[in-house]
Amino acid sequence: MTNAARFTPRFSLALSGGGAAALGHIPVIEELDAAGARPEAIAGTSMGALIGACMAAGMTGAEIRDHACGLSSNIARIGARMLRGASWGDLGLSFFLDPAEILKIVLPDALPDRIEDLDIPFTAVATDFYRQSETRFDAGPLAPALAASMAIPGVFRPVVIDGRVHVDGGVCNNLPIEALPEDCPVIAIDAVTDPPDENADQVPGPLMTSMGAMRIMMRALLERQLQDREPFRLLRPDSRRFGPLDFRHTDDILKAAEPIRAEIRDTLEELDLKKSS
Repeated sequence: MTNAARFTPRFSLALSGGGAAALGHIPVIEELDAAGARPEAIAGTSMGALIGACMAAGMTGAEIRDHACGLSSNIARIGARMLRGASWGDLGLSFFLDPAEILKIVLPDALPDRIEDLDIPFTAVATDFYRQSETRFDAGPLAPALAASMAIPGVFRPVVIDGRVHVDGGVCNNLPIEALPEDCPVIAIDAVTDPPDENADQVPGPLMTSMGAMRIMMRALLERQLQDREPFRLLRPDSRRFGPLDFRHTDDILKAAEPIRAEIRDTLEELDLKKSS
């Protein structure tokens, strides 16, 4: 953009979970890059935490896109490695994937070991399973915090940090607006997959049931959270129509999210006008 230096409003960025659907955050970051706009702080849950950490580490949206597409092109090999690290659950009727092992495969080399070494203040949100409450990681080892944030119940093995058992942050807070400074306008991106079709009559399998229940719960929680604190702008990329495990459709997901760019431009203009008034 020729006016890239024009946009200098203060804002922070909240990125939701949503599995593969949350790859829709990438065009958001690309458009912020094009405008020369940099958040003062980033908070994310699950896949939103992973993408947010990449941005906080200084990666551009284009670099994150290239990394995601590279992983997608090797999805079979990555899936095989994930399964090799799986463990069987109760009575041998289910198995857990290890999120820490998955991160060893998917994390870009650009990310530092510790959260406080990121270029932008960053918070990853997870859920303390036994305290039944939200945990915010804004310092300490980065990879375990991301693993805890993405540990979807019934799919990923819970993650123990400092003696506490953690599961996916979406159980308590899938769009962590409250984890960001109150004195800074928040751009919140909700990329959680759409709930199941209300007219469908297919009896879902165990995995679809777990994922669908999580989506229903996250949407209900978000509606209540918005009553306490509304962001400056809440945006929803069209990528949310994809399933949380649809990583093989990365190109289609990114294409579906493209219209969010215009909404980001409009939001930055509104923030710029607000700053000037």
